[in-house]
Amino acid sequence: MKLLFLPSIYLLMISHAMAVDTRQVSGFVGQPITLKPGYANTSTISTIEWSIFTNNTFIATFRGGKVRVDRIAQFQGRLKLNKDNGDLEIRDLKEGDSLLYIAEITKTGGKQPRIEIQLSVKQRLEKPTITTLFNKMENGSCVMVLRCSSPLQGTNISWKSEPSLVNEAFFQKSVGNSTELFVFFKQNASRYVNLTCVTANDDSEEFEVVEMTYKGDKPIFLPILYHKPCISDFVICLIFVFGVIVGGLFAYKFNEKLKKMVDNCKEKWIRNSTV
Repeated sequence: MKLLFLPSIYLLMISHAMAVDTRQVSGFVGQPITLKPGYANTSTISTIEWSIFTNNTFIATFRGGKVRVDRIAQFQGRLKLNKDNGDLEIRDLKEGDSLLYIAEITKTGGKQPRIEIQLSVKQRLEKPTITTLFNKMENGSCVMVLRCSSPLQGTNISWKSEPSLVNEAFFQKSVGNSTELFVFFKQNASRYVNLTCVTANDDSEEFEVVEMTYKGDKPIFLPILYHKPCISDFVICLIFVFGVIVGGLFAYKFNEKLKKMVDNCKEKWIRNSTV
C-alpha cells in the first residue's frame, strides 16, 4: 500500500506544480471580445489550439502554417485567430458563448502552459422607459407619480432630481421590475425640475431624463434637447462673398456675349442697309 501511495502523492505534487492558469473575462451581447493567452508577437509559435469543453472540441487552430476558424457551426464567421501571439477574437457575442475556452500553444522550445479563460457574456443595459401615472396641479401644489422601468431583470432602478427636492415630498418604491416616484411640491413660476431615472447593474449604467416645467397652471414634461451647433457668422460671410464673386463673373461673361451679339447685329444691319 505504501508503494502505491507514494507515487500518487508524487503525481499530485506534480499536477499542483503545473497548475493551469485560469482567468475570468466578461463581454456584452453583440460586442466583440479578444481572448489573450498573453504571448508577445513572436515567430516562434508553431501550433495554436483553442478548444471548449473538457473533450477538446477545437474551435480555432493554427497547424502546419494554416489557420482554421470554421471548425464548428456555433462560431461560424465570428472568429479571428492571430497566429503570431495566439489571440482569439470573437465577434457578435451571444449568450451561448459563455464557456470555458482553453488555449494550448507550442513554441520552438516546447509546449507552453495550458491557458483557461472563463468567458461570461452579459446583456448590456438599455435606456429606461419613463411613463406618467398621475400628474395634477391643485391649490398651487403639484402632485405627480412617474414610473421608470427596465426590460432587463435584476436591474437596480432609482430616481434623482436637479435641483434637489429633499425638503419636499420625494418618495420612490420598487414595483416589480420598475420604480415609481411620488413627488409633491408647491408651484413656483420660475421653477423647473430635471427628474432622472438611473438603471444600473454590476457591469453598466444607463439613465433617462425628463424636464418638468409649467404652462399656465399645468405641469408638463419636456424631453431634454441637445442642440446642434449653429453655423457661425464667419461661415455665412464666406458664403455671401463667394456668391457675390460667382454672380459677378457670370454677369461679366454674360455682358461680353451680349455685347458681341449687339455688335454682330449692328454690322449685319449696316451691310444690309448699304446694299
